[in-house]
Amino acid sequence: MYSLGRSLGYVVTQNKAKDKIVAVEDAGGDIGQPTQRGHKTGGKLPYHVDRTDVIVLMCIRQAEEGGGSSLASSRYVYEVMQTEKPELLEELTKPIPHDRRGEEERGEAPWDLLRLIQK
Repeated sequence: MYSLGRSLGYVVTQNKAKDKIVAVEDAGGDIGQPTQRGHKTGGKLPYHVDRTDVIVLMCIRQAEEGGGSSLASSRYVYEVMQTEKPELLEELTKPIPHDRRGEEERGEAPWDLLRLIQK
């Protein structure tokens, strides 16, 4: 899996422990807790933005139920808005807050600014 990621781009860490590959499995976490990362819960995650250009998921052991994924391309959203609602397009180019969910380093803010689309 790591070699596949390297062939697609620069592999970045996933958490404060500097893990580059993490298991997505229900470890009994509660997504309602402000510092709980979603990949360790059985809860349904709302749409969110991951801070990366490419995400690779590999299913090793399929769950008996759930586990469905739905993805949306920010580039596609940009292109549709450019055609259908150009007056709203500027909002997509502004930085948005990104919740670090307890993964910030000592002295860092619990959120940082993320750009969906680079101008």
